[in-house]
Amino acid sequence: MTLSVVADRPALPAEWDAAWASSPSATYFQSRSWSLAWERGTGGRISTAGRLLTLSNGESVVVPMSLERRAAGLLQVARLSAGDTYGGWLVPSQSSDVSACVLDWLRRTYSSLTLIGNPHANDAEIARLATRMTTTRVLDLRVDRQRLLAARTSRNSRSERRAERAGVVIERVANGKPWSDYFALYLETRERWGAQARTFHSRALLEAIGASGSGAELWLARKGDEALAGAICLADRRGLSYWHGASSVAGRGLGASHLLFATVIRDAHARGLERFDFLGSGDLAGVDQFKMSFGAVPLNVAVLVVASRMVQIARRLQGAWSWRR
Repeated sequence: MTLSVVADRPALPAEWDAAWASSPSATYFQSRSWSLAWERGTGGRISTAGRLLTLSNGESVVVPMSLERRAAGLLQVARLSAGDTYGGWLVPSQSSDVSACVLDWLRRTYSSLTLIGNPHANDAEIARLATRMTTTRVLDLRVDRQRLLAARTSRNSRSERRAERAGVVIERVANGKPWSDYFALYLETRERWGAQARTFHSRALLEAIGASGSGAELWLARKGDEALAGAICLADRRGLSYWHGASSVAGRGLGASHLLFATVIRDAHARGLERFDFLGSGDLAGVDQFKMSFGAVPLNVAVLVVASRMVQIARRLQGAWSWRR
């Protein structure tokens, strides 16, 4: 049966929250909390715009969405997850008919949109229409502790022990505490990456994410009062996703990041979560190697990008300006 959208309107907060809670494959990136954090952290440049669709079979579907305004509001891009993280509609079970219907509606409604498919939903329709494919690195936590530890490389294990001998300790920063130590680490990391650092996340955005709810976790590796490495992870009902990380030169020498992630992964395993998703690494080959050292395996991620002519021109101009700088 071919489905169609017979009505659409803004999703009410309670509707979005309920749909996210009942969707077995939903990640934190599809939650209203994530979208609101970006709205607050960008001063409204990226706004929360989730929709509730009514389909011709009577089914209702919540589509998490954020709208990004550019060029003084003249250009608008619909992003199915703020920050171009995992997106997709929230349903109790996957259906190719529903996916085809929603994708058709999205492409007819928005001249410019970006959808990074949720790889844990296994939506074949998004993969079929994808403009490109990328990968994430995922660690299966549905194994016993011994198998989890055995998946690491020997170098990874040695780095963890070196950090422990050096007196590095790991802490999860309590919700509500300032993230200033982490932001300082992030600025140092970004400077070290140089031209490879293609994006910048403001302190306001990071702190808005930290205040977005109990699912947002900041973990720090410290030696005394000095912060050596940090990771922002985001929890949903079934998994933990690593979204953002930073480290100092001193921390890298001590193996602080290895101890940090080993601790976070063991904690997620002890909590009964099913997966630890490292997310993609872009062009940072060293970062990708680090993720694989924990035993994480690649998982395909479908990317669908539709850009209006005006947005295409704006992106070319932005790229030229970045190159000249």
